[in-house]
Amino acid sequence: MDNKNEQAVKEIKVAIIYYGSEKDRFNKEYFANDHIALVKRSWECHGLGSTVTLFPERDDQGTRAIAISTFRDEAAVRSCFDSPEGKEVMADVIKYTDIIPVHSGLTDLFR
Repeated sequence: MDNKNEQAVKEIKVAIIYYGSEKDRFNKEYFANDHIALVKRSWECHGLGSTVTLFPERDDQGTRAIAISTFRDEAAVRSCFDSPEGKEVMADVIKYTDIIPVHSGLTDLFR
Protein backbone atom coordinates (compact mmCIF):
# COMPACT_ATOMS: atom_id res chain seq x y z
CA MET A 1 0.00 0.00 0.00
CA ASP A 2 1.37 3.41 -0.91
CA ASN A 3 1.55 6.40 1.45
CA LYS A 4 -1.64 8.02 0.13
CA ASN A 5 -3.68 4.83 0.64
CA GLU A 6 -2.19 4.30 4.12
CA GLN A 7 -3.15 7.85 5.09
CA ALA A 8 -6.71 7.36 3.78
CA VAL A 9 -7.11 4.19 5.86
CA LYS A 10 -6.01 6.00 9.03
CA GLU A 11 -8.24 9.03 8.44
CA ILE A 12 -11.43 9.21 10.47
CA LYS A 13 -14.53 10.97 9.21
CA VAL A 14 -17.03 12.12 11.80
CA ALA A 15 -20.49 13.41 10.91
CA ILE A 16 -22.18 15.83 13.28
CA ILE A 17 -25.89 15.75 12.48
CA TYR A 18 -28.52 18.18 13.70
CA TYR A 19 -31.96 16.56 13.44
CA GLY A 20 -34.92 18.86 13.90
CA SER A 21 -37.75 20.76 12.28
CA GLU A 22 -38.08 24.33 11.12
CA LYS A 23 -39.55 25.06 14.58
CA ASP A 24 -36.21 24.23 16.27
CA ARG A 25 -33.83 27.15 16.78
CA PHE A 26 -30.91 26.79 14.37
CA ASN A 27 -28.95 29.80 13.11
CA LYS A 28 -27.55 28.48 9.84
CA GLU A 29 -25.43 31.57 9.16
CA TYR A 30 -23.74 31.49 12.58
CA PHE A 31 -23.11 27.75 12.26
CA ALA A 32 -21.62 27.99 8.75
CA ASN A 33 -19.60 31.16 9.26
CA ASP A 34 -18.66 31.44 12.92
CA HIS A 35 -18.88 28.00 14.49
CA ILE A 36 -17.15 26.11 11.69
CA ALA A 37 -14.39 28.76 11.63
CA LEU A 38 -13.95 28.19 15.38
CA VAL A 39 -13.79 24.42 14.82
CA LYS A 40 -11.09 24.79 12.17
CA ARG A 41 -9.08 27.36 14.13
CA SER A 42 -9.27 25.30 17.34
CA TRP A 43 -8.71 21.80 16.03
CA GLU A 44 -6.31 22.01 13.08
CA CYS A 45 -3.39 21.86 15.51
CA HIS A 46 -4.84 18.66 17.01
CA GLY A 47 -5.23 16.82 13.70
CA LEU A 48 -8.37 18.12 12.00
CA GLY A 49 -7.87 17.96 8.25
CA SER A 50 -11.06 19.44 6.85
CA THR A 51 -14.71 20.14 7.57
CA VAL A 52 -17.58 20.49 5.14
CA THR A 53 -21.14 21.55 5.93
CA LEU A 54 -24.30 20.35 4.25
CA PHE A 55 -27.81 21.78 4.46
CA PRO A 56 -31.04 20.28 3.12
CA GLU A 57 -32.81 22.24 0.40
CA ARG A 58 -35.77 22.82 2.74
CA ASP A 59 -35.90 23.25 6.52
CA ASP A 60 -38.87 20.88 6.88
CA GLN A 61 -37.00 17.68 5.97
CA GLY A 62 -36.00 16.58 9.49
CA THR A 63 -32.30 17.45 9.25
CA ARG A 64 -31.18 21.02 9.81
CA ALA A 65 -27.47 20.57 9.09
CA ILE A 66 -24.61 18.10 8.80
CA ALA A 67 -20.91 18.79 9.31
CA ILE A 68 -18.44 16.14 8.14
CA SER A 69 -14.96 16.48 9.59
CA THR A 70 -11.91 14.51 8.51
CA PHE A 71 -9.30 13.83 11.19
CA ARG A 72 -5.76 12.49 10.79
CA ASP A 73 -6.59 9.39 12.86
CA GLU A 74 -8.57 8.24 15.89
CA ALA A 75 -6.08 9.80 18.30
CA ALA A 76 -6.64 13.18 16.62
CA VAL A 77 -10.42 12.88 17.14
CA ARG A 78 -9.89 12.22 20.83
CA SER A 79 -7.34 15.02 21.11
CA CYS A 80 -9.73 17.54 19.51
CA PHE A 81 -12.73 16.70 21.66
CA ASP A 82 -10.69 16.36 24.88
CA SER A 83 -8.65 19.55 24.44
CA PRO A 84 -9.41 22.87 26.13
CA GLU A 85 -10.25 24.14 22.64
CA GLY A 86 -12.73 21.28 22.31
CA LYS A 87 -14.57 22.50 25.38
CA GLU A 88 -14.72 25.98 23.81
CA VAL A 89 -16.13 24.50 20.58
CA MET A 90 -18.79 22.57 22.52
CA ALA A 91 -19.71 25.64 24.58
CA ASP A 92 -20.28 27.57 21.33
CA VAL A 93 -23.13 25.27 20.21
CA ILE A 94 -25.70 27.04 22.40
CA LYS A 95 -25.06 30.23 20.42
CA TYR A 96 -26.73 28.81 17.30
CA THR A 97 -29.06 25.98 18.40
CA ASP A 98 -30.85 24.14 21.17
CA ILE A 99 -30.67 20.90 19.17
CA ILE A 100 -28.40 18.24 20.64
CA PRO A 101 -26.22 17.02 17.75
CA VAL A 102 -25.69 13.35 16.98
CA HIS A 103 -22.11 12.21 16.26
CA SER A 104 -21.48 9.39 13.82
CA GLY A 105 -18.10 7.92 12.81
CA LEU A 106 -18.02 7.26 9.09
CA THR A 107 -14.66 5.54 8.76
CA ASP A 108 -15.99 2.12 7.84
CA LEU A 109 -18.23 3.53 5.12
CA PHE A 110 -15.27 4.93 3.18
CA ARG A 111 -12.96 1.91 3.18
